[in-house]
Amino acid sequence: MALLRELPAFFAAVLLISATPGPAVALLVRRAAKNGFEATVPVVVGLELGLYFWIVAAGAGLAALVAASNSAAAPGACSTRSPGARSSGSARVSRSSRADFSVR
Repeated sequence: MALLRELPAFFAAVLLISATPGPAVALLVRRAAKNGFEATVPVVVGLELGLYFWIVAAGAGLAALVAASNSAAAPGACSTRSPGARSSGSARVSRSSRADFSVR
């Protein structure tokens, strides 16, 4: 399965992204400063497990949404539809500048 081959790289990226400073880092620094390394390990494990849970849940929900949607059949369908909708209003041609293709 392709998913199982890609999971290690995905988890490595998640681990790197989750290491950016934020409220979790403040919690970790406080816990480590007050109680030491041993008391900080369960916090790290809990934060990472919670993060992985939310990522898997969001991925499953997005996959179900795409699977149930007819308009999301092509990747990028929403992103290509929006610029086209905006430009169609500005591309109107006035009646006087239209070519006359009528048969005489």
